[in-house]
Amino acid sequence: MPIVILHCVQNLADMLICDWVLHTPKILYSVIEMKWSLGVGAATTIILLLLDRFMKPALPEVLQASNNTEPNWLSLLTAMLYGGITEEILMRWGLMSLLVWIAWKVLKQGITLPSQGIYQGAIVLVALVFGLLHLPATAAIVPLTPLVIIRAILLNGIAGIAFGWLFWQYSLEAAMLSHVSFHTFSFTLSLLLARFV
Repeated sequence: MPIVILHCVQNLADMLICDWVLHTPKILYSVIEMKWSLGVGAATTIILLLLDRFMKPALPEVLQASNNTEPNWLSLLTAMLYGGITEEILMRWGLMSLLVWIAWKVLKQGITLPSQGIYQGAIVLVALVFGLLHLPATAAIVPLTPLVIIRAILLNGIAGIAFGWLFWQYSLEAAMLSHVSFHTFSFTLSLLLARFV
């Protein structure tokens, strides 16, 4: 079983024991972790919106038009639940943990824990896969040209690296909170831009 999964199971077990047996609830994540999660979510939002605006003139008109539509609450809720929870479970807790465990066993780097290089490599690789997996949704809007593919991989890859780093440094909950906050901040800024710009 991957070491990261063992760590997550141990944290969950600790929390349940504290809550159910000792009746002293343990906080799932600290204030510092929450600040990092929200800060990374906000910074990722700003970086991706700026990159998207920079690339916008070279994008096909259909994609530009889809980016200019006013966001709705249903799309926000879907993004928060699917993106913030499901994608983080699949990509960070699932795929990233698996890749770290495989690389750790194959490369024998780190005695008790995988080396930093293994984690960093897994973060980047999973971010690339994360970007590639967004291509079918992009293809539903516009034909895939080299620029459209680069945009999808770059924007989603940057977000994937940010969320992967939080998962590595803090927890799955931190990555989830950051992903949810990213969608919330993006929704809010897109709403403001659509109405006032």
